[in-house]
Amino acid sequence: MTSAEAPTRPSSCFLRRNVLFACFAGQLAALSRETRAIPIVFVGVSDPVAAGYVESFARPGGNITGFVFFEPAMVGKWLGVLKEIAPALSRVGFMVNPEVSPHYQNYFSVFTNVAPKFKVEPIRSFANRPSEVEAQIEALARQGGGGLLVAADTFTALNRQLIAATAARYRIPAVYVFREAVLAGGLISYGPEQLDVIRRSASYVDRILRGERPAELPIQAPVKFELVINMKSAQALGLEVFGGDLVRERSGVLTLIDLNDWPSYGRCRATAADAISAYLDAQTE
Repeated sequence: MTSAEAPTRPSSCFLRRNVLFACFAGQLAALSRETRAIPIVFVGVSDPVAAGYVESFARPGGNITGFVFFEPAMVGKWLGVLKEIAPALSRVGFMVNPEVSPHYQNYFSVFTNVAPKFKVEPIRSFANRPSEVEAQIEALARQGGGGLLVAADTFTALNRQLIAATAARYRIPAVYVFREAVLAGGLISYGPEQLDVIRRSASYVDRILRGERPAELPIQAPVKFELVINMKSAQALGLEVFGGDLVRERSGVLTLIDLNDWPSYGRCRATAADAISAYLDAQTE
C-alpha cells in the first residue's frame, strides 16, 4: 500500500484501543460516529440521553457511559444562588448560544418553569456571537431588576471575560456554572469540582478494561460541588454576601463550602463555623 492509499482519517489511529475517553460533547460526537463497538467513557456531556448517546442514566446500553457535570434540575439551584445574593431581582435572563448547545431547550424549559418559584420573570437572553452579548445584557439593565444566568457551553466559556465585564459595566448580577468565570471577574458560580469528576471517570476505564460492559455502568453525577464568589464584584454591585464566616480565600476569590442547604445558613451557622475552621487548619498544616 502506498502512502496515498493509506487511511487518512485522524480517528483511525484510535480504533485499536480497548477504551476511548471523551472529554465534552465535541469529542464524544466524533468518537461515537466512528465506533459502536469500542467502549467509550465520557466526561462533561450535559444531557447524554437527549443527545441519543445512551438509553438512560441507569442503563446506558450500547458502548457509551460516563460522568455528567450537571443536569437540567440544576437550573433551580443556580436561580436560588442568584436570588439569594441579589434578592431584589425581578427579571433573570438565560444566556446560551443555541447554535452550539443543541439541547439547551431542556434547560431553558426548567428555567421557565421554576422562575415563578423565585418570583422572577424568565427572559431569553440568547447570544450566538460576541457582538450580541452586550445587546442582551443592556436590555436586562434598561428595564431594571435584571440578573443573568449564564449557561455552560463552549461559547460562554470562550467569552467568559467579555460576559463578566459587560455584566459588571451594566451592574447586572450574574451566576455561572464554573469557577473560571468568577476568576475572570464574574460575580458567583455554583458547579461541580471538575477535577474530581475527571478523577472518578478513571474508575470506569479501569472497570471496563477488567471486563465490565459500559452498557451496564450507570451514568454518574457529581458528588462534590463548590460555590465561588468574587468579593470585589459583589462589593462593586453593592451586594451583601451572607454567611461570611463560611468562606476561605483562594486565588483572590472567596469560596464558600457548600453545606447542601445553602443559602439558609442560619440554622447551622455555629456548627458550620467550627467545621470550616477545622478544615482551614488542616489545609494549612
